[in-house]
Amino acid sequence: MMFNYSRFTACGQAYLLSAGVTFTAWTGVATAAPPPSEAVQAPTRSEVIVVTATRTPNQPTQVPVASSRIDLDDLSLSQPDTVADLLDMMPGVDFGGGARPAAQIPTIRGHNGNRIVLLVDGARRNEASQVFSPLFLSPELLSSAEVVRGPASALYGSGAIGGVMSFRTLSASDFLRPGQTLGTRVTTAFESADLSRRLTAHLYGQQQGVDALLSLSRKDWDRMMLADDEALEPNKGDYLSGLMKLGWQINTDWRSELSYQRYNEDNFRSTNPQAGNDFPYQQMHHITQEDLVLSLNSSGPSAWDARLYHSQLLRKTDANSASFTPLSATRNETKTLGFSLMHSRELTLGTTRHRISMGTDGYRDRQNARDGGEPNSVIPDGTQSALGLFAQDEIRLGERWLLIPNLRWDRFNVSPDANDQPDNSASRLSGKMALQWQANDSLNLFASYGSAFRAPTLTELYNELNDPQAFANFAPNPNLDSEVAQTFEVGTQFHQHDLVHPGDNLNLRLSLYRENVDDLIETSVIGGYTHPALGQRPIMQYRNIRDARRWGVEVEGHYAINNWALALNYSRMRVEDKDSGANLYSPPDQLHLQVDYQLPQLDSAVRWRSTWVADQDYDSTLLRRRDGYDRHDLFVSWAPSPDWRVDLGVENLFDAAYSSYQSANRFADINEKGRSWKASLSAQF
Repeated sequence: MMFNYSRFTACGQAYLLSAGVTFTAWTGVATAAPPPSEAVQAPTRSEVIVVTATRTPNQPTQVPVASSRIDLDDLSLSQPDTVADLLDMMPGVDFGGGARPAAQIPTIRGHNGNRIVLLVDGARRNEASQVFSPLFLSPELLSSAEVVRGPASALYGSGAIGGVMSFRTLSASDFLRPGQTLGTRVTTAFESADLSRRLTAHLYGQQQGVDALLSLSRKDWDRMMLADDEALEPNKGDYLSGLMKLGWQINTDWRSELSYQRYNEDNFRSTNPQAGNDFPYQQMHHITQEDLVLSLNSSGPSAWDARLYHSQLLRKTDANSASFTPLSATRNETKTLGFSLMHSRELTLGTTRHRISMGTDGYRDRQNARDGGEPNSVIPDGTQSALGLFAQDEIRLGERWLLIPNLRWDRFNVSPDANDQPDNSASRLSGKMALQWQANDSLNLFASYGSAFRAPTLTELYNELNDPQAFANFAPNPNLDSEVAQTFEVGTQFHQHDLVHPGDNLNLRLSLYRENVDDLIETSVIGGYTHPALGQRPIMQYRNIRDARRWGVEVEGHYAINNWALALNYSRMRVEDKDSGANLYSPPDQLHLQVDYQLPQLDSAVRWRSTWVADQDYDSTLLRRRDGYDRHDLFVSWAPSPDWRVDLGVENLFDAAYSSYQSANRFADINEKGRSWKASLSAQF
């Protein structure tokens, strides 16, 4: 059928209090917060600037690349609880895996895991899994998020076959107003589905060109209510997330920032977060994510951007002898040390204007895993590193044409600690060419052709297990080749002011793409063994077994008139095996609607969101097929004074029971969260 539609601990309080006293002494007296009308308005489309698509600032209508952005004001009105809540209204973006945030896998145009690049303040997060989310971020500490859909290896290297998700954390400048030297914002929130309570505090200020931000967020939760009064258990946990950022405005052009972000989570739940209540294995999980980023950048005709970063993701579980079968303690850690350096220069040669960008970036990942204190061969120890050089020229040919060629060279190496396995090393040249023609002041047409690649990972190359009592065994394959994609995309953009009424604004975008992926890396059954209780079980190995063909369409529309704003997004894609014709993993057709209405006389705003998802009844892997559904949300924001704001909302208003399509794990088939009431109160001092 088509379209069947909390607590804050005493030590945490003391931390905030002592930090506030020190911060106040440094900055002086605070000024007033913005008027309430500013607190509930979202930026117009013409004010938005995207950076990730070209690594340079541009308006969306001036970029021949499929990209979307969401900013702080829009984040606040939607009351997001997870990163998935931020982005799931964008075309071509999905988060499948179930109701638990730890299970939600980011996906762009059907690509996930190491086939997309994840950036937080420019730092790569390279740990990827088909079961565990790689994004441990508190939405209340984010300022914006950008998504580039389509190949981006010519700028970002390995992994950018599907695109890029880039997140920017808060800075003091996101809160400070002209003349303001100190401010504090405190938010408390509640959600009914998981009985979660959240308390977030921001302390920010500036003095003589130096600005600083300290943010802390604490949340706890319990069982997750699904539709029809079904509870997902166990699911009891809490997190403490913090962000410290120091900025120095050296002069009008140059700025430096130092940021440190830490996320700590403790959660007693199923060992597999994508499993339902019938899964018999539970453990206490401990997750720590840390990011340290130092950046220096300048603006103007000759711009620089340099950054160094260190990222660490540590997953631990406690032993549980009371489980269905005794479970040992585990420890999995991924550390990333990386850098990037880019210089952009604007120049004019005759009638042709150029913005030439050249740069280099690289990283080194270190992976370690232990099970019961012993090395875990399924997640092998080792390192993987990459170094890239890239160049881009944004060429404006007169007033109508824009040509953007990209070229990048990458060298990567994967090295296991095990002495009996060889390294896997290779070089790769990636390129992309994009052309845009401005037919008139309102309409442009664009086309692009690009290549992208994804190098094999440590786990894919070297995971090994030979245990007759295991659920499955694994064999290494150190000779894997990189996945390579060739993508052709065409589209059009239309933007018009004063279309039917003075002051109105219409933006439309249509993208059509076709992609060929060679040497797709997937698991394959190469043999079997006899389990003492389960009988015959498979021996698995990663192999370059398929060449895939993808095609799709994405439509984005935004119209604003007076106090109304309407956004409409649609996406459709299909993937097939070029040899057998089998339908491979591809998200179902989706339509998203968002309607905003401002009530300035009441200092309020109202938002309605609807999502319609078609049946996924064509995947050749039957376990991945899903019924269609529709979901509807309602949000209200009220700012009765410059210092206070109240947000109310209800997600999944009609308590729809549905399971999201998850291409990464065919066995993930549990319902998403049911009807959930939300409330938050914010105060600025």
